[in-house]
Amino acid sequence: MSGGYDEEIETPETVKQIMNDYGVDEKTAVRIIADRNVFALKKFEKWRESYLKLKGLAEKETEK
Repeated sequence: MSGGYDEEIETPETVKQIMNDYGVDEKTAVRIIADRNVFALKKFEKWRESYLKLKGLAEKETEK
């Protein structure tokens, strides 16, 4: 039966890899992955802002 409490949930491969690489438990591995995701999103946002600024400058130069 789907969604029941008796079912065992499999640990995703990424979590298993982090557990093995860092020697941590599942809960800590999930937190590491979440922190990495937040870090990556922040870096992407900075890149995006810089890209849009540069693109805007390039478009202004071609209009002249």
